[in-house]
Amino acid sequence: MTSNGPAFFRQVRVGRDGKNFHIVKFRTMYPGSERMVVHLAAQNEQDGLLFKMRDDPRVTPIGRFLRRYSLDELPQLVNVFTGDMSLVGPRPPLPTRSERYPDDMRRRLVVKPGMTGLWQVSGRSDLPWDEGDAPGPSLCGKLVAIVRSGDSVADSHRRDAFLGCVLTIGSAKRNVLTDD
Repeated sequence: MTSNGPAFFRQVRVGRDGKNFHIVKFRTMYPGSERMVVHLAAQNEQDGLLFKMRDDPRVTPIGRFLRRYSLDELPQLVNVFTGDMSLVGPRPPLPTRSERYPDDMRRRLVVKPGMTGLWQVSGRSDLPWDEGDAPGPSLCGKLVAIVRSGDSVADSHRRDAFLGCVLTIGSAKRNVLTDD
């Protein structure tokens, strides 16, 4: 390991209907990193309630690898199995962030948070976080989000072929169901 501390990171997050739960992830930052945000606030690359830095000094070398391939998210499958999260949905916010949501953003709390969603598959930093987490994607949209989540890991030709199959099957299923 490149730093002392546990391999897993647990943090209170806000789920469906404002219910708190503990999210589980692989730890990618040095211990005490949450307290460092105050000192790094001037370097925040996002507007609003979210703190993001491309070259965040709080991230460990192994953490950079885990994040690059989204491996740090895998323990969240425990949250999916316990019913606190779904595979696709808005990212679960910290309680301190959700408390400051304006009324129009509180819609994020009417659905289960997800491991992946539009924000994650749209280049993360390229989409405003409040726009990328609107609830209610269709089943086909959820399948596309799941497939696109592997974008940094999967070979693009195989992924595009798979997406084409998913969209074709989804279209055929819709035609059968609607008798068009």
